[in-house]
Amino acid sequence: MSGKFPCYRRAPSKELVQLLKPGEFLSPLLDLNEREVQGLCLDVHFRSDDEVAVYCGRANVLEVQLNHSRESIRIAADKTYSRQCQALFPEWPIGDPGFGEALSTYINVLQVNSSFREGEGRVQLNWSKETRCWTTFDREARLDYEITNHRNICANCLEIYDARKELDDVINADGKTWAKPDRNGIPLKLDLLAYDREGKLVLIEVKPTLSDYYVPFQLLHYIWEWRRALQDNSHLLAELEALIEKRVELGLSASFGSITDRIRPVVAIGDEDGSKEVWRRYSKVVQVANGHLPPRVSPVETWRYGNGKLERLL
Repeated sequence: MSGKFPCYRRAPSKELVQLLKPGEFLSPLLDLNEREVQGLCLDVHFRSDDEVAVYCGRANVLEVQLNHSRESIRIAADKTYSRQCQALFPEWPIGDPGFGEALSTYINVLQVNSSFREGEGRVQLNWSKETRCWTTFDREARLDYEITNHRNICANCLEIYDARKELDDVINADGKTWAKPDRNGIPLKLDLLAYDREGKLVLIEVKPTLSDYYVPFQLLHYIWEWRRALQDNSHLLAELEALIEKRVELGLSASFGSITDRIRPVVAIGDEDGSKEVWRRYSKVVQVANGHLPPRVSPVETWRYGNGKLERLL
């Protein structure tokens, strides 16, 4: 494994993959990807250090990690959820026949607040399971850095400063009062990470509606961060490919071929596209963002999902 940074080492080990296969000890965990909680399908993803995360909408309701000894698993969740079925937590030896039943009991009694299930939570799930435009292979995507401050340098570069200055000029010349842009730091986690049939890495920011017309500018931070990361670490694509291959092997993602270093930025919303005024301002922000893209990045796209149908808005 490369020691280069920034990196994305979320691919599971061969030991964890084997435990997740049908009939093996952790296969009930993988089956959760088809289970529903309060009408919302669960979403299973991998994290670094052989951890599996299970989401219900925006809520991370379960974390299962294969211990370094390979003899047991550690199970964790926010107290809001773990106290609903304490028998599942915190650790199980590999091969314990009671694990599957305890996991099923936990899912059967699990209650998740509607604020996490509805709105952005439901919209994010719809896009996470979508395979017509791209196939998603991770969510809450965040690159790892050897030095924490290095991320600030990569994601808040001179190009972002120039784009922000141009956006301020657009706002000041508009003649109408805009909401104040959020300048409190750099966005931390990209909503969804995917790739399409052309091999483009798809960076997706999800919103229930277009009410926040600054989203393309938020996405611009991620674009520059990932562009620079791909340049700084020649092994990054292989790390992404390793994660994709394991998900395809386990039936969690569709196979779209090989991934490349080309980037496709997307804002994905639900079935409401906002008012005409919001759309007008949003389009101006998109124009500014598109004027400050790095090489090998396509213009920002905007997609709507409603009643199972897809529509490209921009």
